[in-house]
Amino acid sequence: MPPRNEPNRRVKTADTVFAVVQAVHERDGATLDDLASDLGLARSTVHDHVSTLRDLGYLVRDDHRYYLSLAFLDHGMEARRRHWIAEMDGATLRRLADDTEEVAWAVAEENGRAVYLDRAKGDRAVQTFARVGARRDLHYLASGKAILAELPRERVEAIIDKHGLTGRTDRTVTTPDVLFETLAAIREQGYAVNDREVADGTRSVGVALVPDDTVVGAITVTGPHNRLKGAHLDAVIDATVSAANEIELKLSATTD
Repeated sequence: MPPRNEPNRRVKTADTVFAVVQAVHERDGATLDDLASDLGLARSTVHDHVSTLRDLGYLVRDDHRYYLSLAFLDHGMEARRRHWIAEMDGATLRRLADDTEEVAWAVAEENGRAVYLDRAKGDRAVQTFARVGARRDLHYLASGKAILAELPRERVEAIIDKHGLTGRTDRTVTTPDVLFETLAAIREQGYAVNDREVADGTRSVGVALVPDDTVVGAITVTGPHNRLKGAHLDAVIDATVSAANEIELKLSATTD
């Protein structure tokens, strides 16, 4: 299900600037020709935007390629500081990773998408597509579905309107009716499972963080689907629910 178009209230120049930044980010460095091709712009136009970003300190040049500068790290750390993750010392997430031997993530929701804020790796953790700072759609993540299950229906509908329900695999939920049925089941059982909905071969468990009746994010554990099953899956679910409860208590205490 594709997202709906929003009213045209955007500033074209700002759109182009951020398109350049995003393209440099996605390519992990880009030449002017790369950017002109990716964005469908004249090389001279790209050069003007790149030169401005470089003068402002947001791009650096190495040979003929441009890269994001560490100025973005400063902005990212400030954005992270505003979130609940700044109130959590990370010990609970590390213990969850150690207990499950998998990779554990702390995830927030912003503008209707999931943002990975922190990670801890257990002894048998496998590499996944996720990284700190990455943004993903909510509907195909265990953490994302756990968050959606705690939001009002009107908010979920607005997120669907904005971002759509894109399929990642043939197991991804891509219709609103099925998604709302799934969210109802998640609310009933208290956790969400992503069973190869993001990538073939992975399974995840996610639990929303709802201190003081306000959803602030979720924690999730991910592992190979052929290992995250049976008794191990049950143990991961129990450990994730327990860790979420502990984090909620810590977050509630900071507001008392």
